[in-house]
Amino acid sequence: MKSRSLAILLAVLLSACAVRAEGVGTGLDGEAAFLSVVGTPFLIAFKVPACVATVLVAAPAVGASAMIPPEDNPQQGMARQVFAKGVRDNCGPPYVVTPP
Repeated sequence: MKSRSLAILLAVLLSACAVRAEGVGTGLDGEAAFLSVVGTPFLIAFKVPACVATVLVAAPAVGASAMIPPEDNPQQGMARQVFAKGVRDNCGPPYVVTPP
């Protein structure tokens, strides 16, 4: 009984993702909208571990690099920018699958 209730709840939640507000056009055809609705949970499922792994690597690396004086390591600023870009790419938007 629990699994049936869970399946119904999941179907309702997924259909709510596809509903659009009155007067707002998405410009998506049926296939693109379907792929967006179905693909978004997978995107989130893959994005969360990638984000966590990125932060687990970047945070200690940036913290350790802060202990080195800038005059001894001229590449320090560039390394921090690379780590910041990695965190932004793996943890930032988009949070939904968008059509190409």
